[in-house]
Parts: sequence; C-alpha cells; structure tokens
Amino acid sequence: MLTTVTAMFQLRNGHVGSSLTPTDVFGTTRLRKCDYFEWKDVALEDGYYKNLIYSMKQQLDSKEDLGVIKNLRTKNGELEFLLSKEKSLVASMEKGMCDSKKSIRMYKLLVVVLVVRYLMFVLF
Repeated sequence: MLTTVTAMFQLRNGHVGSSLTPTDVFGTTRLRKCDYFEWKDVALEDGYYKNLIYSMKQQLDSKEDLGVIKNLRTKNGELEFLLSKEKSLVASMEKGMCDSKKSIRMYKLLVVVLVVRYLMFVLF
C-alpha cells in the first residue's frame, strides 16, 4: 500500500498509476472531497461569476455607448440642419450685399455723369 501523502500527490497531479485505487489513498473509509479540490472548485466558480459579471458590465457599457451614440447622432443631425440654414442665410446676405454694391456703383456713375453734364452746361 502506498503512503497517503504520495497517493494524494499522484492523484492531484494526475500521475495515477494503474495500481492506485481510492482504498489505497483513504483506506476503507468513505471518499470525501479534499480541501484542494474544494478550493479549486471555488476558484473556478469565482472565476466563472467574475467573467459573467465582467461580460454583463461590457454589455451594459456597450448599450450605454449605443445610447450615447444615438444622442450624438441626433445632435449631429440637428447641427447639420442648423448649419445648412446658416449657410442659406449667409448666401442670401452675400447676395444682398452684392446687389447693394451694384446699386452704389450705379449711383456713383450717375453722379459722375450728372457732374460732367453740369460742368459741360456751365462751361459751354
């Protein structure tokens, strides 16, 4: 019969030989979980729940990101509409300014023509 420590070491590390049986490890008593396997199960269980919580947080963040993106797209659409409105307003103001400049030039030309006629009338 193997010693209990050697048998447990072989059982933990997977080096179980064909001659090793549970009765060799624990004698004729009933098998019970050793602390090593319980710790390993708890660690795996903690890891599972930690991964589950992490994935749920990621999903929540992505949904929040989608909400933020939706809000930003809405604001972007509103700003694009306001920008097009401003562009049309600026274009109409520029057209009005060009028309005003044309009329000022026409009035200047008219004044020059009237001054020249007046001078021609007075001098001749």
